[in-house]
Amino acid sequence: MASIPSVMFSLSLLLSFRIHSMAHHATVVETSKNGHRLTSKTPIVMDIMEIETSPSNINANTIQVNVNVKELHQAVYGFGGAFTEATSVSLSKMQPDIRAEVMQAYFGKNGSGYTLCRLHMGSCDYCITPYNEDNVTDDFELKSFNIDHDMQTLVPLIQEAFSIRSAWGGKHPKIFASPWSPPAWMKENNDMIGKFSLNGGGLKREEKYHKAWALYFSKFIDKYMTVGINISMVTAQNEPTNYPCSWESCSYNAVQEASFIKDFLGPQLAVTHPDVKILAQDDNKELTLHYAKAMFTDPEVSKFVAGLGLHWYTGDWFDEVELVSKMHSDKLLIATEACVSPGAVYDSWSRGFKYAHDIMGDLQAGVHGWVDWNLVLMVQNCTNPTEKIPCITGPNHADPVGDDAPIIVDTVLQKIHYQVPYFVIGHFSRYVQPGDVRVTCNLQGDGDSNALSCVAFLSKESKRVTVILLNSGDEEIKFNLNVTDSNLKSQNPSSISPHSIQTIVVPDDLIP
Repeated sequence: MASIPSVMFSLSLLLSFRIHSMAHHATVVETSKNGHRLTSKTPIVMDIMEIETSPSNINANTIQVNVNVKELHQAVYGFGGAFTEATSVSLSKMQPDIRAEVMQAYFGKNGSGYTLCRLHMGSCDYCITPYNEDNVTDDFELKSFNIDHDMQTLVPLIQEAFSIRSAWGGKHPKIFASPWSPPAWMKENNDMIGKFSLNGGGLKREEKYHKAWALYFSKFIDKYMTVGINISMVTAQNEPTNYPCSWESCSYNAVQEASFIKDFLGPQLAVTHPDVKILAQDDNKELTLHYAKAMFTDPEVSKFVAGLGLHWYTGDWFDEVELVSKMHSDKLLIATEACVSPGAVYDSWSRGFKYAHDIMGDLQAGVHGWVDWNLVLMVQNCTNPTEKIPCITGPNHADPVGDDAPIIVDTVLQKIHYQVPYFVIGHFSRYVQPGDVRVTCNLQGDGDSNALSCVAFLSKESKRVTVILLNSGDEEIKFNLNVTDSNLKSQNPSSISPHSIQTIVVPDDLIP
Protein backbone atom coordinates (compact mmCIF):
# COMPACT_ATOMS: atom_id res chain seq x y z
CA MET A 1 0.00 0.00 0.00
CA ALA A 2 1.39 3.36 -0.96
CA SER A 3 2.33 5.73 1.82
CA ILE A 4 0.46 9.00 2.28
CA PRO A 5 3.50 11.12 1.30
CA SER A 6 3.90 9.18 -1.96
CA VAL A 7 0.19 9.54 -2.76
CA MET A 8 0.38 13.30 -2.14
CA PHE A 9 3.46 13.53 -4.33
CA SER A 10 1.68 11.66 -7.15
CA LEU A 11 -1.37 13.93 -6.80
CA SER A 12 0.90 16.97 -6.99
CA LEU A 13 2.48 15.66 -10.19
CA LEU A 14 -0.95 14.96 -11.67
CA LEU A 15 -2.23 18.47 -10.91
CA SER A 16 0.98 19.98 -12.22
CA PHE A 17 0.69 17.99 -15.46
CA ARG A 18 -2.99 18.86 -15.81
CA ILE A 19 -2.37 22.58 -15.45
CA HIS A 20 0.64 22.48 -17.73
CA SER A 21 -1.29 20.57 -20.39
CA MET A 22 -3.92 23.33 -20.49
CA ALA A 23 -1.39 26.13 -20.84
CA HIS A 24 -1.48 28.45 -23.85
CA HIS A 25 0.67 31.38 -24.78
CA ALA A 26 -0.52 34.97 -25.12
CA THR A 27 1.69 36.91 -27.52
CA VAL A 28 3.25 40.18 -26.34
CA VAL A 29 4.72 43.11 -28.29
CA GLU A 30 6.15 46.31 -26.83
CA THR A 31 7.25 49.78 -27.90
CA SER A 32 9.29 51.68 -25.35
CA LYS A 33 11.43 54.69 -24.67
CA ASN A 34 14.45 52.40 -24.40
CA GLY A 35 14.19 51.33 -28.03
CA HIS A 36 11.63 48.55 -28.42
CA ARG A 37 9.54 49.04 -31.57
CA LEU A 38 6.65 46.57 -31.73
CA THR A 39 9.22 44.15 -30.37
CA SER A 40 8.12 40.62 -29.46
CA LYS A 41 8.58 39.77 -25.79
CA THR A 42 8.38 36.52 -23.89
CA PRO A 43 4.84 35.16 -24.29
CA ILE A 44 2.61 35.02 -21.24
CA VAL A 45 1.70 31.46 -20.27
CA MET A 46 -2.05 31.39 -19.57
CA ASP A 47 -3.97 28.64 -17.78
CA ILE A 48 -7.60 27.91 -17.09
CA MET A 49 -6.99 27.49 -13.39
CA GLU A 50 -8.95 24.75 -11.67
CA ILE A 51 -7.19 25.27 -8.38
CA GLU A 52 -6.61 28.54 -6.56
CA THR A 53 -3.53 30.48 -7.49
CA SER A 54 -0.90 30.04 -4.81
CA PRO A 55 -0.37 33.16 -2.69
CA SER A 56 3.33 32.64 -3.17
CA ASN A 57 2.90 33.64 -6.81
CA ILE A 58 1.57 37.06 -5.85
CA ASN A 59 3.44 39.80 -4.09
CA ALA A 60 2.58 43.28 -2.99
CA ASN A 61 4.31 44.87 -5.98
CA THR A 62 2.43 42.89 -8.63
CA ILE A 63 -0.54 44.58 -10.30
CA GLN A 64 -3.57 42.44 -11.19
CA VAL A 65 -4.80 43.31 -14.69
CA ASN A 66 -8.40 42.09 -14.68
CA VAL A 67 -10.30 41.78 -17.95
CA ASN A 68 -14.03 41.08 -17.74
CA VAL A 69 -15.24 39.79 -21.11
CA LYS A 70 -18.86 39.86 -19.93
CA GLU A 71 -18.94 43.64 -19.51
CA LEU A 72 -19.28 45.01 -23.06
CA HIS A 73 -18.90 48.62 -24.15
CA GLN A 74 -18.51 50.26 -27.60
CA ALA A 75 -17.69 48.46 -30.85
CA VAL A 76 -14.60 49.55 -32.75
CA TYR A 77 -15.11 51.41 -36.04
CA GLY A 78 -11.46 51.56 -37.13
CA PHE A 79 -8.01 53.11 -36.87
CA GLY A 80 -5.99 54.97 -39.50
CA GLY A 81 -4.63 58.22 -40.89
CA ALA A 82 -5.26 60.82 -43.58
CA PHE A 83 -4.61 60.71 -47.30
CA THR A 84 -3.49 64.27 -48.06
CA GLU A 85 -1.95 65.94 -51.06
CA ALA A 86 1.14 66.50 -48.92
CA THR A 87 1.47 62.75 -48.41
CA SER A 88 0.96 61.98 -52.10
CA VAL A 89 3.45 64.65 -53.22
CA SER A 90 6.01 63.56 -50.62
CA LEU A 91 5.90 59.96 -51.81
CA SER A 92 6.01 61.01 -55.47
CA LYS A 93 9.48 62.40 -54.78
CA MET A 94 10.81 59.11 -53.43
CA GLN A 95 12.44 56.32 -55.41
CA PRO A 96 9.92 53.58 -56.37
CA ASP A 97 11.33 50.99 -53.97
CA ILE A 98 11.20 53.44 -51.05
CA ARG A 99 7.65 54.54 -51.88
CA ALA A 100 6.67 50.87 -52.07
CA GLU A 101 8.19 50.20 -48.65
CA VAL A 102 6.21 53.02 -47.07
CA MET A 103 2.95 51.90 -48.65
CA GLN A 104 3.56 48.33 -47.53
CA ALA A 105 4.34 49.61 -44.03
CA TYR A 106 0.83 51.04 -43.86
CA PHE A 107 -1.29 48.79 -46.08
CA GLY A 108 0.68 45.57 -46.64
CA LYS A 109 -0.22 42.28 -45.01
CA ASN A 110 2.36 42.86 -42.28
CA GLY A 111 1.74 46.60 -42.07
CA SER A 112 -0.29 48.84 -39.81
CA GLY A 113 -3.61 47.42 -40.93
CA TYR A 114 -5.37 50.77 -41.26
CA THR A 115 -9.14 50.35 -41.66
CA LEU A 116 -10.40 53.96 -41.50
CA CYS A 117 -8.81 56.87 -43.39
CA ARG A 118 -9.58 60.54 -43.89
CA LEU A 119 -9.57 62.56 -47.12
CA HIS A 120 -9.79 66.32 -47.57
CA MET A 121 -12.63 67.51 -49.83
CA GLY A 122 -11.00 70.26 -51.85
CA SER A 123 -7.78 71.68 -50.48
CA CYS A 124 -6.50 71.89 -46.92
CA ASP A 125 -3.38 73.47 -45.45
CA TYR A 126 -1.39 70.35 -46.39
CA CYS A 127 -1.74 71.04 -50.09
CA ILE A 128 0.57 72.80 -52.54
CA THR A 129 -1.92 75.63 -52.97
CA PRO A 130 -5.60 76.29 -52.20
CA TYR A 131 -7.97 74.76 -54.74
CA ASN A 132 -11.56 73.59 -55.05
CA GLU A 133 -13.52 71.30 -57.33
CA ASP A 134 -15.68 74.02 -58.95
CA ASN A 135 -14.14 77.44 -59.29
CA VAL A 136 -16.77 78.81 -61.68
CA THR A 137 -18.50 81.67 -59.89
CA ASP A 138 -22.23 81.21 -59.34
CA ASP A 139 -22.27 77.71 -60.84
CA PHE A 140 -25.06 76.75 -58.47
CA GLU A 141 -25.81 73.51 -60.30
CA LEU A 142 -22.08 72.65 -60.19
CA LYS A 143 -21.96 71.78 -63.88
CA SER A 144 -18.20 72.45 -63.87
CA PHE A 145 -17.49 70.23 -60.88
CA ASN A 146 -14.43 68.02 -61.37
CA ILE A 147 -11.66 66.30 -59.41
CA ASP A 148 -8.92 66.94 -61.97
CA HIS A 149 -6.57 68.36 -59.35
CA ASP A 150 -7.01 65.32 -57.10
CA MET A 151 -6.26 62.99 -60.01
CA GLN A 152 -2.66 64.26 -60.20
CA THR A 153 -1.27 62.52 -57.11
CA LEU A 154 -3.96 62.12 -54.44
CA VAL A 155 -6.37 59.70 -56.13
CA PRO A 156 -3.52 57.46 -57.42
CA LEU A 157 -2.19 57.21 -53.85
CA ILE A 158 -5.52 55.96 -52.51
CA GLN A 159 -5.90 53.58 -55.45
CA GLU A 160 -2.42 52.21 -54.73
CA ALA A 161 -3.36 51.61 -51.08
CA PHE A 162 -6.52 49.79 -52.18
CA SER A 163 -4.55 47.67 -54.64
CA ILE A 164 -2.03 46.66 -51.96
CA ARG A 165 -4.83 45.65 -49.61
CA SER A 166 -6.60 43.67 -52.32
CA ALA A 167 -3.39 41.83 -53.28
CA TRP A 168 -3.35 39.98 -49.95
CA GLY A 169 -7.09 39.69 -49.49
CA GLY A 170 -7.53 42.65 -47.17
CA LYS A 171 -10.58 44.88 -47.22
CA HIS A 172 -10.24 48.45 -48.43
CA PRO A 173 -10.11 50.94 -45.58
CA LYS A 174 -13.27 52.97 -45.10
CA ILE A 175 -12.82 56.53 -46.35
CA PHE A 176 -14.42 59.62 -44.87
CA ALA A 177 -14.14 63.07 -46.42
CA SER A 178 -13.81 66.42 -44.65
CA PRO A 179 -14.14 69.87 -46.23
CA TRP A 180 -11.92 72.75 -45.15
CA SER A 181 -13.63 75.39 -47.27
CA PRO A 182 -16.27 75.85 -49.95
CA PRO A 183 -15.20 77.65 -53.13
CA ALA A 184 -14.50 81.33 -52.47
CA TRP A 185 -17.59 82.43 -54.41
CA MET A 186 -19.80 80.71 -51.85
CA LYS A 187 -18.26 82.44 -48.84
CA GLU A 188 -18.93 85.67 -46.96
CA ASN A 189 -15.28 86.75 -47.11
CA ASN A 190 -14.91 85.70 -50.78
CA ASP A 191 -11.80 83.71 -49.87
CA MET A 192 -11.17 80.04 -49.14
CA ILE A 193 -8.62 81.10 -46.52
CA GLY A 194 -10.04 81.98 -43.11
CA LYS A 195 -9.05 85.64 -43.30
CA PHE A 196 -10.95 87.92 -40.98
CA SER A 197 -13.82 89.77 -42.58
CA LEU A 198 -16.48 92.01 -41.10
CA ASN A 199 -18.91 90.00 -43.21
CA GLY A 200 -17.85 86.79 -41.47
CA GLY A 201 -16.04 83.65 -42.59
CA GLY A 202 -18.89 81.26 -43.30
CA LEU A 203 -21.25 80.52 -46.16
CA LYS A 204 -23.10 83.43 -47.74
CA ARG A 205 -26.52 83.64 -46.17
CA GLU A 206 -28.71 83.20 -49.22
CA GLU A 207 -30.25 79.75 -49.42
CA LYS A 208 -28.88 79.10 -52.92
CA TYR A 209 -25.32 78.98 -51.54
CA HIS A 210 -26.27 76.47 -48.87
CA LYS A 211 -28.00 74.28 -51.45
CA ALA A 212 -25.00 74.47 -53.76
CA TRP A 213 -22.61 73.57 -50.95
CA ALA A 214 -24.70 70.55 -49.95
CA LEU A 215 -24.76 69.49 -53.62
CA TYR A 216 -20.96 69.84 -53.66
CA PHE A 217 -20.71 67.01 -51.10
CA SER A 218 -22.86 64.79 -53.28
CA LYS A 219 -20.88 65.58 -56.44
CA PHE A 220 -17.63 64.83 -54.62
CA ILE A 221 -18.90 61.42 -53.56
CA ASP A 222 -20.12 60.77 -57.13
CA LYS A 223 -16.78 61.63 -58.73
CA TYR A 224 -14.76 59.53 -56.29
CA MET A 225 -17.05 56.56 -56.93
CA THR A 226 -16.17 56.74 -60.63
CA VAL A 227 -12.49 56.16 -59.78
CA GLY A 228 -13.18 53.25 -57.47
CA ILE A 229 -13.14 55.09 -54.15
CA ASN A 230 -16.29 54.87 -52.07
CA ILE A 231 -16.84 57.56 -49.47
CA SER A 232 -18.60 55.99 -46.48
CA MET A 233 -18.84 59.08 -44.30
CA VAL A 234 -18.40 62.86 -44.40
CA THR A 235 -17.85 65.46 -41.74
CA ALA A 236 -19.88 68.62 -42.19
CA GLN A 237 -16.87 70.90 -41.69
CA ASN A 238 -13.28 70.67 -40.44
CA GLU A 239 -12.79 72.79 -37.31
CA PRO A 240 -15.78 75.08 -37.83
CA THR A 241 -14.88 77.21 -34.79
CA ASN A 242 -11.28 77.82 -35.89
CA TYR A 243 -11.71 81.25 -37.44
CA PRO A 244 -9.90 83.44 -38.34
CA CYS A 245 -6.92 81.34 -39.44
CA SER A 246 -4.24 81.19 -42.12
CA TRP A 247 -5.61 78.16 -43.97
CA GLU A 248 -8.86 77.09 -45.59
CA SER A 249 -11.88 77.31 -43.31
CA CYS A 250 -15.61 77.89 -43.09
CA SER A 251 -17.00 79.29 -39.86
CA TYR A 252 -20.03 77.80 -38.11
CA ASN A 253 -21.17 77.67 -34.54
CA ALA A 254 -22.88 74.47 -33.41
CA VAL A 255 -26.40 75.80 -34.01
CA GLN A 256 -25.51 77.01 -37.51
CA GLU A 257 -23.93 73.67 -38.38
CA ALA A 258 -26.99 71.85 -37.09
CA SER A 259 -29.20 74.03 -39.30
CA PHE A 260 -27.05 73.35 -42.37
CA ILE A 261 -27.23 69.61 -41.75
CA LYS A 262 -30.97 69.64 -41.01
CA ASP A 263 -32.07 71.81 -43.94
CA PHE A 264 -29.48 71.11 -46.65
CA LEU A 265 -26.76 68.49 -46.24
CA GLY A 266 -28.88 65.82 -44.58
CA PRO A 267 -31.78 66.00 -47.07
CA GLN A 268 -29.35 66.12 -50.01
CA LEU A 269 -27.43 63.00 -49.01
CA ALA A 270 -30.61 61.21 -47.94
CA VAL A 271 -31.70 61.35 -51.58
CA THR A 272 -28.42 60.88 -53.45
CA HIS A 273 -26.24 58.89 -51.00
CA PRO A 274 -28.41 57.51 -48.19
CA ASP A 275 -25.70 55.10 -47.01
CA VAL A 276 -23.16 57.88 -46.38
CA LYS A 277 -22.95 58.86 -42.72
CA ILE A 278 -22.59 62.45 -41.50
CA LEU A 279 -20.38 63.44 -38.57
CA ALA A 280 -20.72 66.87 -36.97
CA GLN A 281 -18.20 68.89 -34.92
CA ASP A 282 -14.86 67.62 -36.38
CA ASP A 283 -13.30 69.99 -33.87
CA ASN A 284 -11.64 70.03 -30.46
CA LYS A 285 -12.93 67.80 -27.67
CA GLU A 286 -13.91 70.49 -25.20
CA LEU A 287 -16.81 71.26 -27.59
CA THR A 288 -18.20 67.72 -27.48
CA LEU A 289 -21.00 68.27 -24.96
CA HIS A 290 -21.99 71.51 -26.69
CA TYR A 291 -22.18 69.85 -30.10
CA ALA A 292 -23.99 66.81 -28.71
CA LYS A 293 -26.72 69.10 -27.40
CA ALA A 294 -27.03 70.93 -30.72
CA MET A 295 -27.02 67.79 -32.87
CA PHE A 296 -28.86 65.18 -30.81
CA THR A 297 -31.65 66.93 -28.90
CA ASP A 298 -33.58 67.93 -32.02
CA PRO A 299 -34.80 64.73 -33.71
CA GLU A 300 -34.97 66.51 -37.07
CA VAL A 301 -31.22 67.09 -36.85
CA SER A 302 -30.30 63.91 -35.03
CA LYS A 303 -31.80 61.66 -37.71
CA PHE A 304 -29.12 62.87 -40.13
CA VAL A 305 -26.15 62.90 -37.74
CA ALA A 306 -24.40 59.58 -37.14
CA GLY A 307 -22.00 61.03 -34.58
CA LEU A 308 -19.26 63.52 -33.77
CA GLY A 309 -15.65 63.97 -34.91
CA LEU A 310 -13.08 64.90 -32.26
CA HIS A 311 -9.69 66.67 -32.36
CA TRP A 312 -7.14 66.67 -29.54
CA TYR A 313 -5.46 70.07 -29.81
CA THR A 314 -6.82 71.66 -26.63
CA GLY A 315 -6.41 68.83 -24.15
CA ASP A 316 -7.75 65.43 -23.11
CA TRP A 317 -11.37 66.17 -22.12
CA PHE A 318 -11.90 62.44 -21.54
CA ASP A 319 -14.59 62.98 -18.90
CA GLU A 320 -16.68 65.11 -21.24
CA VAL A 321 -16.29 62.61 -24.07
CA GLU A 322 -17.30 59.76 -21.77
CA LEU A 323 -20.37 61.68 -20.63
CA VAL A 324 -21.50 62.16 -24.23
CA SER A 325 -20.75 58.51 -24.99
CA LYS A 326 -23.05 57.40 -22.17
CA MET A 327 -25.76 59.93 -22.96
CA HIS A 328 -25.82 59.05 -26.66
CA SER A 329 -24.63 55.46 -26.90
CA ASP A 330 -26.29 55.07 -30.30
CA LYS A 331 -23.99 57.71 -31.86
CA LEU A 332 -20.45 57.33 -33.19
CA LEU A 333 -17.55 59.18 -31.62
CA ILE A 334 -14.54 59.23 -33.93
CA ALA A 335 -11.22 60.96 -33.21
CA THR A 336 -10.79 62.47 -36.67
CA GLU A 337 -7.47 64.33 -36.44
CA ALA A 338 -4.32 64.50 -34.33
CA CYS A 339 -0.70 65.49 -34.88
CA VAL A 340 2.23 66.92 -32.92
CA SER A 341 4.31 69.96 -33.75
CA PRO A 342 6.35 71.95 -34.53
CA GLY A 343 8.10 70.18 -37.38
CA ALA A 344 9.60 66.71 -37.19
CA VAL A 345 11.80 65.37 -34.39
CA TYR A 346 13.17 61.90 -35.01
CA ASP A 347 12.48 59.09 -32.57
CA SER A 348 10.80 61.30 -29.96
CA TRP A 349 9.29 59.21 -27.17
CA SER A 350 7.43 62.20 -25.73
CA ARG A 351 5.62 62.68 -29.02
CA GLY A 352 4.84 58.99 -29.24
CA PHE A 353 3.58 58.94 -25.66
CA LYS A 354 1.14 61.76 -26.45
CA TYR A 355 -0.41 59.48 -29.06
CA ALA A 356 -0.56 56.51 -26.68
CA HIS A 357 -2.08 58.58 -23.89
CA ASP A 358 -4.76 60.07 -26.14
CA ILE A 359 -5.76 56.86 -27.93
CA MET A 360 -5.99 54.98 -24.62
CA GLY A 361 -7.99 57.75 -22.97
CA ASP A 362 -10.35 58.17 -25.90
CA LEU A 363 -11.07 54.45 -26.10
CA GLN A 364 -11.63 54.22 -22.36
CA ALA A 365 -14.07 57.14 -22.71
CA GLY A 366 -16.15 55.37 -25.37
CA VAL A 367 -14.63 56.58 -28.65
CA HIS A 368 -15.20 54.13 -31.53
CA GLY A 369 -12.30 54.99 -33.82
CA TRP A 370 -9.10 57.01 -33.97
CA VAL A 371 -7.59 58.64 -37.07
CA ASP A 372 -4.22 60.36 -37.32
CA TRP A 373 -3.45 63.33 -39.59
CA ASN A 374 -0.92 63.07 -42.50
CA LEU A 375 0.27 59.53 -43.19
CA VAL A 376 3.59 60.84 -44.50
CA LEU A 377 5.36 64.21 -44.68
CA MET A 378 8.63 65.16 -46.32
CA VAL A 379 11.80 66.91 -45.17
CA GLN A 380 14.83 67.90 -47.20
CA ASN A 381 18.33 66.93 -46.06
CA CYS A 382 17.48 67.10 -42.35
CA THR A 383 19.64 64.90 -40.14
CA ASN A 384 19.69 65.99 -36.48
CA PRO A 385 16.48 67.79 -35.51
CA THR A 386 15.67 68.74 -31.91
CA GLU A 387 12.56 70.08 -30.20
CA LYS A 388 14.06 73.56 -30.40
CA ILE A 389 15.23 73.18 -34.01
CA PRO A 390 12.95 70.61 -35.69
CA CYS A 391 12.95 69.59 -39.32
CA ILE A 392 10.68 71.70 -41.52
CA THR A 393 7.98 69.45 -42.96
CA GLY A 394 5.55 69.77 -45.81
CA PRO A 395 4.38 70.55 -48.33
CA ASN A 396 2.14 73.01 -46.52
CA HIS A 397 1.01 76.34 -47.96
CA ALA A 398 -0.02 77.84 -44.59
CA ASP A 399 2.66 76.93 -42.03
CA PRO A 400 6.39 77.59 -42.60
CA VAL A 401 7.43 74.81 -40.17
CA GLY A 402 4.71 72.16 -40.42
CA ASP A 403 3.82 69.24 -38.18
CA ASP A 404 5.25 65.81 -37.47
CA ALA A 405 3.91 62.58 -38.99
CA PRO A 406 4.28 58.88 -38.16
CA ILE A 407 6.46 58.45 -41.24
CA ILE A 408 8.86 61.15 -42.43
CA VAL A 409 10.66 60.82 -45.76
CA ASP A 410 13.75 62.80 -46.68
CA THR A 411 13.42 63.54 -50.40
CA VAL A 412 17.06 64.58 -50.72
CA LEU A 413 18.68 61.74 -48.78
CA GLN A 414 16.01 59.26 -49.97
CA LYS A 415 15.57 57.97 -46.44
CA ILE A 416 12.59 56.85 -44.35
CA HIS A 417 12.17 57.78 -40.69
CA TYR A 418 9.65 55.62 -38.85
CA GLN A 419 8.58 57.80 -35.96
CA VAL A 420 7.46 56.54 -32.55
CA PRO A 421 3.77 57.36 -33.29
CA TYR A 422 3.89 54.92 -36.23
CA PHE A 423 4.61 52.07 -33.82
CA VAL A 424 2.23 53.34 -31.12
CA ILE A 425 -0.73 53.47 -33.50
CA GLY A 426 0.23 49.99 -34.65
CA HIS A 427 -0.35 48.65 -31.14
CA PHE A 428 -4.03 49.32 -31.80
CA SER A 429 -4.51 49.14 -35.57
CA ARG A 430 -2.64 45.86 -36.08
CA TYR A 431 -4.47 43.97 -33.37
CA VAL A 432 -7.89 45.54 -32.80
CA GLN A 433 -10.27 45.07 -35.71
CA PRO A 434 -13.52 46.80 -36.69
CA GLY A 435 -16.34 45.12 -34.82
CA ASP A 436 -14.20 44.17 -31.84
CA VAL A 437 -15.89 45.30 -28.63
CA ARG A 438 -14.23 47.06 -25.73
CA VAL A 439 -14.59 45.13 -22.49
CA THR A 440 -13.92 46.23 -18.94
CA CYS A 441 -10.28 46.29 -17.86
CA ASN A 442 -9.32 47.35 -14.34
CA LEU A 443 -6.22 47.28 -12.19
CA GLN A 444 -5.79 46.01 -8.62
CA GLY A 445 -2.78 45.86 -6.36
CA ASP A 446 -0.33 47.80 -4.25
CA GLY A 447 2.21 48.41 -7.02
CA ASP A 448 2.56 51.55 -9.12
CA SER A 449 -0.95 51.32 -10.56
CA ASN A 450 -1.09 55.09 -11.07
CA ALA A 451 1.52 54.76 -13.82
CA LEU A 452 -0.29 51.88 -15.52
CA SER A 453 -3.45 52.04 -17.62
CA CYS A 454 -5.24 49.41 -19.63
CA VAL A 455 -7.86 48.94 -22.31
CA ALA A 456 -9.13 45.61 -23.63
CA PHE A 457 -11.16 44.29 -26.55
CA LEU A 458 -13.04 41.10 -27.38
CA SER A 459 -13.50 39.76 -30.89
CA LYS A 460 -17.11 38.57 -30.74
CA GLU A 461 -16.51 36.25 -33.70
CA SER A 462 -13.25 34.58 -32.74
CA LYS A 463 -13.34 35.27 -28.97
CA ARG A 464 -9.78 36.61 -29.17
CA VAL A 465 -8.95 39.06 -26.38
CA THR A 466 -6.56 41.97 -26.96
CA VAL A 467 -5.19 43.89 -23.98
CA ILE A 468 -3.20 47.11 -24.32
CA LEU A 469 -1.17 48.44 -21.39
CA LEU A 470 0.54 51.81 -21.06
CA ASN A 471 3.26 52.42 -18.46
CA SER A 472 3.90 56.14 -18.05
CA GLY A 473 6.27 55.68 -15.10
CA ASP A 474 10.03 55.43 -14.64
CA GLU A 475 10.00 51.86 -13.30
CA GLU A 476 9.25 48.45 -14.71
CA ILE A 477 5.86 47.19 -13.54
CA LYS A 478 5.10 43.54 -12.81
CA PHE A 479 1.59 42.30 -13.41
CA ASN A 480 -0.62 39.23 -13.59
CA LEU A 481 -3.15 39.03 -16.40
CA ASN A 482 -6.55 37.64 -15.43
CA VAL A 483 -9.52 37.12 -17.75
CA THR A 484 -12.35 36.92 -15.26
CA ASP A 485 -15.47 34.80 -15.83
CA SER A 486 -13.16 32.44 -17.72
CA ASN A 487 -10.84 31.59 -14.81
CA LEU A 488 -8.00 32.33 -17.21
CA LYS A 489 -4.85 33.55 -15.50
CA SER A 490 -1.18 34.00 -16.20
CA GLN A 491 0.94 31.33 -14.52
CA ASN A 492 3.59 33.80 -13.41
CA PRO A 493 3.93 37.57 -13.24
CA SER A 494 4.89 39.34 -16.47
CA SER A 495 6.30 42.84 -16.79
CA ILE A 496 6.06 46.02 -18.84
CA SER A 497 9.09 48.26 -19.33
CA PRO A 498 9.19 51.83 -18.02
CA HIS A 499 7.77 54.37 -20.48
CA SER A 500 6.26 51.81 -22.81
CA ILE A 501 3.12 50.53 -24.46
CA GLN A 502 2.39 46.82 -24.72
CA THR A 503 -0.17 44.77 -26.64
CA ILE A 504 -1.11 41.29 -25.41
CA VAL A 505 -3.20 38.94 -27.57
CA VAL A 506 -4.86 36.07 -25.70
CA PRO A 507 -5.56 33.16 -28.08
CA ASP A 508 -9.18 32.67 -29.08
CA ASP A 509 -9.30 28.98 -28.11
CA LEU A 510 -9.17 29.90 -24.42
CA ILE A 511 -12.27 32.08 -24.19
CA PRO A 512 -15.58 30.19 -23.87
